[in-house]
Amino acid sequence: MKEATFSYSTLTNSAGESIILLRDQVSGTALPNLIFNMLDESGELIDSTYLKTVSTSVLLTVTKNTTLSSGFFISSSTTEYSFEGYFNLTGLILTATPGKTISLQLTSSSI
Repeated sequence: MKEATFSYSTLTNSAGESIILLRDQVSGTALPNLIFNMLDESGELIDSTYLKTVSTSVLLTVTKNTTLSSGFFISSSTTEYSFEGYFNLTGLILTATPGKTISLQLTSSSI
């Protein structure tokens, strides 16, 4: 997989959640493609063979994290992404006041 060509950093908060910080994005334009793998409770990578063991599709839903930020909205028409061995968030557009920090919540179904 190709390395990221945009500025980002990662951290883990006190609840053990991973946080990815994207730097200097332009409001109203698509974010860079964001690709996420899925791990099971043992930390093992889940791939597309997982889809053969479940009878439903696995979706990743992107929503605003209103407890950590405000003053922005998700302006892209797509906010749900299907699992196909990984989640590929393409065309995600956010509109916000320049210089403000925003926070998204990613929630997956059927996990």
